[in-house]
Amino acid sequence: MQRIKNLKLTTKMMLAFGVVLALMLVQGVTAFIGLNSLNGATTEVTGNVLPSVKAAGDLQSLIGEYRTTSYRQHVRASDAVKAEAKTLAAQTAKKIDQSIKDYTKLISGPDEQKAYDTFVKEWKVAQQSYADVQEMLELGLPDDAVDTFIGATRDQHRKAGDALKTLINVVDQQAKTASADADSTFTASSTLMVIMLLAGIVGGLALGWFFARAIAKAVGQAVRGANDVSAGKLDGKIDTSRQDEVGQLLAAMQRMQTQVQSVISAQSE
Repeated sequence: MQRIKNLKLTTKMMLAFGVVLALMLVQGVTAFIGLNSLNGATTEVTGNVLPSVKAAGDLQSLIGEYRTTSYRQHVRASDAVKAEAKTLAAQTAKKIDQSIKDYTKLISGPDEQKAYDTFVKEWKVAQQSYADVQEMLELGLPDDAVDTFIGATRDQHRKAGDALKTLINVVDQQAKTASADADSTFTASSTLMVIMLLAGIVGGLALGWFFARAIAKAVGQAVRGANDVSAGKLDGKIDTSRQDEVGQLLAAMQRMQTQVQSVISAQSE
């Protein structure tokens, strides 16, 4: 404390300004860290979780469409309608295969990987069952094709659909977790920034009050000393322990007080 007290006024002002700048720097670093954490959480949501949710939903829609277009090949309709249904089914199957392939880039956890592998396995079996039905149609066995389609093929399609639902549930849970993490990160970052802002304000005010009080107290001593000398009171004690400009002023006041005492003593003699 005495060391700070003895610093020059310019040095004290620079020190106070430096401390305030340091507090502002800490606030900036804290804000950057908080924003970076929040950016990471939101990037996880928008860059991975949401695309996974969309991809899983698209797959569910595609396998439903595949089932519908495959069914149209067994209804009583013209050969043109059945041929169109067969073409649409083949196109939908290609879309499903491409979507399954693309989904591998979105997998972000062991649970999702496990659910994905299960779905792929069940869908391959379902595809084979659909292929068997198509082969029966080509061999001229429409009744057997229909029986298989509404029996074994339907059951296997349901298994693949259930596996896909499990995958969707896993992805939904990941979305909820990521959203909760983003909310938690935002709350923590906001709280930390508010705390650091308050700390900066309080710290700046405390430093300003401390230095202003110290300077005002020292200047007040000099004013009281000058008033005492002007009033003829020459026995007042002046503190000259300070080494700053105010201390130099008090030392000058003390010398003046001593000189005035000497002059008065000489005149008295």
